[in-house]
Amino acid sequence: MNKNDNINIEEFKRYLIDILKSEFPNTMDRIMTYLTQKFDLILADYKNRMSKVDKANQNISLDNSITNVEDYLVQDENGKILICGEKYKINPDAFKVIHFATDRVIMNTLRNVVIDEYAKEFVENTEYRARKDIEEIIKSIRSEYWDNVYKANRNDPRYKNMERENLIENNVINYPSKEAYIYSSIHTSVLMKYSDYLYRGLIRKPDNGVNNL
Repeated sequence: MNKNDNINIEEFKRYLIDILKSEFPNTMDRIMTYLTQKFDLILADYKNRMSKVDKANQNISLDNSITNVEDYLVQDENGKILICGEKYKINPDAFKVIHFATDRVIMNTLRNVVIDEYAKEFVENTEYRARKDIEEIIKSIRSEYWDNVYKANRNDPRYKNMERENLIENNVINYPSKEAYIYSSIHTSVLMKYSDYLYRGLIRKPDNGVNNL
């Protein structure tokens, strides 16, 4: 697509949704990269964000120098996580950062795709107009985008194959590696974030019988 197509905003939104449908594998890879190579950066970002909204969550017991969340997976005979036949446990605070990274990367993907494609198509718009347009486009396609993420996540072959090939008695997954366990944690986190998104939408939905001015 290029600016000579003379596309309108509604057509542009449909075009964006088609692009975003193919973005899920890249999004999962970006989340994995943050968690396994840049965990210290995402942790610092999380703590900074929480310092503004939730004092209790600032004191999570995670080391700011650790760059790989896998380092929080430690062998423990009482652990509930099975990796290559060995029992592990993980610092529960790590999940707070996994959920934070998942949400941030998913929403950044949406915003960045809209911005990049908008710049290609509507280069003649002023910066102010572009910013306002982008905000409105994101709002209008966010619901469909989240639905696409949810469906892609549920059908993710990397997770499905791992689960199918490694499921043992009592429906326990014997993960082939620490990385595989982290990947499955992201998979679960996406489902949780999708549920959060639906819940936020429901509680913010205007009541037609109430004056909402």
